[in-house]
Amino acid sequence: TREELGTVFHNRFSEMIYEPDIAPTWEAVHAQLEKGNTKLIEYRMARKDGGLIWVQDRGQLMRREDGREVFYCILLDITETKKAQEDLRLSLERHQIIMDQTNDIIFEWQVKQDTLTFSPNWEKKWREVRRRSGILKKSGWVQDVLRHTYASYHLAHFCNQNLLQKEMGHSSPSLLLARYLNMEGITSATGAMFWTHSFVSPAPLKKD
Repeated sequence: TREELGTVFHNRFSEMIYEPDIAPTWEAVHAQLEKGNTKLIEYRMARKDGGLIWVQDRGQLMRREDGREVFYCILLDITETKKAQEDLRLSLERHQIIMDQTNDIIFEWQVKQDTLTFSPNWEKKWREVRRRSGILKKSGWVQDVLRHTYASYHLAHFCNQNLLQKEMGHSSPSLLLARYLNMEGITSATGAMFWTHSFVSPAPLKKD
């Protein structure tokens, strides 16, 4: 009540603020007043029962007729908003811990934006796969390993360079031959095995 502002807080703004928040609150006020005569700050206040609430304080510095400068403020209780934000932060933190610890690679496709994100262990996982397979020791196979694999096994199995060039999106065969093909150790038999175990297999082409 208005009376309690006088008896409890002695009509002093600083006494309304939870003590650990006083210093950062005043710092925020002074920083904002350097840019104008308004403030928008958040701090905690103590309730009658000893609990704490979060308050959003929106105010404007005005000069009275007697020359004194005072703030006219609107205070909003944002405790529930702060609680929801903290719950979300903890949820995201737990989610990130799970993402970091799992050996699985988790993908998330935002359909509307058509964007794809994946867990941080994506690079670590595939780096280990390349290391164990010996790919890292092969010249030219360090980067774009999936495109190398696709191109090399496609050519070994389908024996159609023009089709491969089209599917890889190349306008000429030079880049395809120079960069994406590494036929070392790849035979028609291993090519057939690769496409047999693929999720999507192009229809085999009939050879003349």
